[in-house]
Amino acid sequence: MRSEKVGISILSCTAVVLFLACVFMSKPAGAEVTVKDRDYMMATYPSSNASDALYIADTRNGMFAVFVWDNSTKSLVPMAVRPISDAFGGRR
Repeated sequence: MRSEKVGISILSCTAVVLFLACVFMSKPAGAEVTVKDRDYMMATYPSSNASDALYIADTRNGMFAVFVWDNSTKSLVPMAVRPISDAFGGRR
């Protein structure tokens, strides 16, 4: 009888520890989605050097900007601001 209680206690403690590990385990950030709200569209995409790029398009003014997350300084670094026609339209 005692060995059964010990076994059940050990299994119960193991189940609680595994449950807490699943709940509190950090998940990697993955934001490969696009958000559109009125005049702005934003999208993220993995970039080189394990960084992420943030693309913001201002549809009212016809401009877009690219920002890259710098892991060493932990900040957004602006890379380019250009008219949307440069990205999707042909240059002549």
